[in-house]
Amino acid sequence: MNERISNRRIATGVALLALLASERALAAGMTGMDHSQMNHATAPADQPRTPLPVIGDAERQAAFPPLPGHQVHDRALNWAVIVDQLEYQHFDSSDALNWNATAWVGGDIDRL
Repeated sequence: MNERISNRRIATGVALLALLASERALAAGMTGMDHSQMNHATAPADQPRTPLPVIGDAERQAAFPPLPGHQVHDRALNWAVIVDQLEYQHFDSSDALNWNATAWVGGDIDRL
């Protein structure tokens, strides 16, 4: 068991070193890039180029119409199934299944 953990640590270390070396190689290849024409020093304008129209009550009403509320204790049939855990393992001589789930069906107050 300890040998497997040790091998995993070595493999992780080698993978991290390879990632670091590849990032350094990519960064070294970008040293000659010329960014002088990109105008990074100029601050953005305070106002947008095209002025935005003023939003009035008609636009707000169109964007957010009044919606009907939730009908409390209505006759709708609702249901839910929640699976928290689902595991399967195959052994040499047997199989194992482990699951943890919750389900319900019903209305606002009467549920099974």
